Amino acid sequence: MATWPMHAEQQLNALRLVKELGLAVELRLDYRQQRGDVVMAGEIEGAVRGVMEAESMVRKKVKEMGEISRRTLMDGGSSSISLGRLINDIISNHPPLH
Repeated sequence: MATWPMHAEQQLNALRLVKELGLAVELRLDYRQQRGDVVMAGEIEGAVRGVMEAESMVRKKVKEMGEISRRTLMDGGSSSISLGRLINDIISNHPPLH
């Protein structure tokens, strides 16, 4: 993913993805400083190439996160368990239908 925040919370999301999680490359991060600037083709190309490089750390981290996410959805995974608990809670706390 290449980040290019344009409004509001997009900048926070972009910062988190690029700086904290390492799951994206920066195209532009501060929309306020560059308001009205034209993004040149070279900038876009650089960001896209950064995402597409086979040996890119961002690409490796995204693949790793994808594998972790898939495991949470499988039987016994944390998301699967949480969803099961939610369903059981709803069923046990719902009054019987007549």
